[in-house]
Amino acid sequence: KNNAKSLNEPYLYSQMNEEVKKIYGNHIRVRVCGVLIFENKVLCLNHAGLNDDNEFWSLPGGGVLLNENIKLSLKREFLEETQLEIEVEEFIDFTESIFPPLHAIEMVFKVSAKDLGNIKLGIDPEHDLNNQILKSFKWLDINEIKLINPKNIQKFLFGLKNH
Repeated sequence: KNNAKSLNEPYLYSQMNEEVKKIYGNHIRVRVCGVLIFENKVLCLNHAGLNDDNEFWSLPGGGVLLNENIKLSLKREFLEETQLEIEVEEFIDFTESIFPPLHAIEMVFKVSAKDLGNIKLGIDPEHDLNNQILKSFKWLDINEIKLINPKNIQKFLFGLKNH
């Protein structure tokens, strides 16, 4: 069971990057995220600028654009962030994350990719090329996920810690 209270306490996010607040804050974002598994590990991205530790692990994904199909949105986001072409397989979960001033409704899908050899850290087009928030990617197993501080991990991944 997710501990929403500890995940939503604003003091944890007092050092959020001002550009992040400006781009993503003060409105509800509809996001799509993909769970890509390889050798019992989940592909995760590390982001800068979201909290005091300058570390935040999440699934690849992002905001759905106006008039954009959810599955096409997830394919676009994966390509932007990881250079991987994916297939969206099935809906897994729905979460809501509130980290004032950020508020996201997230739909999580299981995805697959044919050629994992093409993986490469991409960009977030909402940010200037000199001020990217994507820091790195890593394949994490459940034991590694369990070691991540709850304030440094996406709500869906935090929920995996208890399974």
